[in-house]
Amino acid sequence: MSKGEASLAKLGRLTRIAIMVYILAAIANLAVTVLSFAWLGSLLRAAPGDHEMIGIMVIGVISSVISLISLISIPASVILVALWVNCAWSNLHEARLEGLNYTPGWATASFFIPFVNMVVPMRALRELHNRSHGESDWHAAISVGDVTSWYACLWAAFLVGIALTVFLALDSIPILYVILPTPGWILLGILLAAFLLGSAWFLYRIIGKVTAAQSAMLHYAQAETFT
Repeated sequence: MSKGEASLAKLGRLTRIAIMVYILAAIANLAVTVLSFAWLGSLLRAAPGDHEMIGIMVIGVISSVISLISLISIPASVILVALWVNCAWSNLHEARLEGLNYTPGWATASFFIPFVNMVVPMRALRELHNRSHGESDWHAAISVGDVTSWYACLWAAFLVGIALTVFLALDSIPILYVILPTPGWILLGILLAAFLLGSAWFLYRIIGKVTAAQSAMLHYAQAETFT
């Protein structure tokens, strides 16, 4: 294993740990939120006693800690994913593969450029996955299940986020009164969290598969063909 592949293996492990921390924290936060609503609903039917009030405070503290862990894991994951993408693409270029459509810098930057990040990252990850597994440039754009699922979850989360934003914006206008029942807000919030979790999970899988392929030097199959 060369220096580039060794670096990718280390980055891959760290990135997958950060993403898994986010996934576990988000699942825990979602579970606590749902249980809290269910419990508070039952308390509304009866006056809460001291034990119930202590329980509410404990749940609040637990939820705050989980939320803090989730918030910390998000920027950590973003930074590590960017470093991982740059390193993975650098390895393909260092292997002198023919027909690569993206540079390491462009593949990484595309995640952060508005509108560009709606198309280019998916194509770059798909090509990265295929070329890392020894596919030729003719097969760089072949569909990859995990990449497609990751992209679909991101789009779904984006659309749900827009729906929430529109409802909040309309509700803030004094002359308008938008009726969205509380269960509707809860459902949209759960859907947003679920789609974000889905995108994180598929990205976790992509990073694992690409890292394993490059660690096994599979991408050098095409490099040897053209040298």
